[in-house]
Amino acid sequence: PGLASLSGPRFLLAVQSRLHSQFASAALLRPPSPPGLVAPGPAGRFDAEALHGAPARSFVHAAGDIATFAPLSVASRGVAVKAKRDPERPKRPLAPWLRYLADFREKNKTMEAKQVMKAAAAEWKGLHELRKAPFQSTYEADKKQYDEAFKAYTDSGKLAAWKRDPEKPTQPLTAYLRFAAEVRKQNPQVKMTEQSKLAATQWKALSPEAKAPYEQKAAVEAKTWKEAMEKYKASGKEAAFKEKTGRDVQDKLKAKKAAKEAQLKEKEQAAKAKAKERMVAKKAKEMKLRMKARADVKKAKEAEKKTKDAVLTANKPKAKAKLTAKAKAPAAKPRANSKASAETKDALLRANKPKAKAKTTAKAKAPAAKPRAKSKASAETKASTEATGAAAAGPVAAASEGAPPAPPAPPSAPPAQGSRGLDGSQGHGI
Repeated sequence: PGLASLSGPRFLLAVQSRLHSQFASAALLRPPSPPGLVAPGPAGRFDAEALHGAPARSFVHAAGDIATFAPLSVASRGVAVKAKRDPERPKRPLAPWLRYLADFREKNKTMEAKQVMKAAAAEWKGLHELRKAPFQSTYEADKKQYDEAFKAYTDSGKLAAWKRDPEKPTQPLTAYLRFAAEVRKQNPQVKMTEQSKLAATQWKALSPEAKAPYEQKAAVEAKTWKEAMEKYKASGKEAAFKEKTGRDVQDKLKAKKAAKEAQLKEKEQAAKAKAKERMVAKKAKEMKLRMKARADVKKAKEAEKKTKDAVLTANKPKAKAKLTAKAKAPAAKPRANSKASAETKDALLRANKPKAKAKTTAKAKAPAAKPRAKSKASAETKASTEATGAAAAGPVAAASEGAPPAPPAPPSAPPAQGSRGLDGSQGHGI
């Protein structure tokens, strides 16, 4: 009932996922033909011819209890297709709801598929249990027969033989798995998870000598198994089993997917290599431009130096003449300087002759006037000294006789500026 809102291909895909193994005939569901679907191959498998060459149309192919859908993009996407179903396997009976849906569709053939689903779902949801009972009882009877037939099919080994070829050599256990099997036998009371942990711990603690028996036995059996597998593949039994069960189609699709992935990887690597080459070329170009710029700078410097050398070469005679003239100039310069010096000296002597004469006359007169000024200053100094001594002795004599002391004599005038004392020093008064 929950699928009533779906229509067309969506409904078909939903039925495949939710009601797996519930279709018994190809005429059960017949929705309008949606684009993008192709017809299945024989017995419900999709071979390469059906995937690539069949016209686009809708289908629901039920081989036993499996419904298979194959959109056109399955092969291009590399999606795995279901393997063949064993023709001897019992077919699962239809559920009550699907039985009712088939009956409702048969009675309403003119109704569109979308309307059929909605109407059938609404009617089944509100249907009384008494009206559901016929569909339910038929299903239970068919289910009982199916269970018995499926049990007999499984017990016969056909189910296992369809899943795995009985003639295919069994791969031997590794050294660790052999040891783990012994640990499980020795500890049956321990849980499976705990047994695995215990086996892993004990295996890690084993010495190389203790592991050697397990490894040797595993190596011998592995060698035997490889030889048996080579014979099994060479005999063609593997290919026959895969073709019988439809696994060859899966292998083809896997191989196609692997080839596509390898091609994409190769393209990616080629793109990376090309990008690397472009990067190397770009760096080489940049380096070339830098080297060219350096060469241009060097060339410009060399040209500039060459120009300077040419200018120097052109100016060399002038410079040589200038140096020669400069060398001759110092020899002529002293003669001119000596002549100019003599003339200047004569001019100075003539200009200073009156001054020198006056100075000489003043020097001659100065020694005669100096003794007279010196004697005059000496007399004045002597008189002043005597007066000072008398003034000091007067009060002493008067005191001894009882008479009042005489008043002190007025100080003598200071000596004239420029006069000298008895000791010949400059005089400034007493």
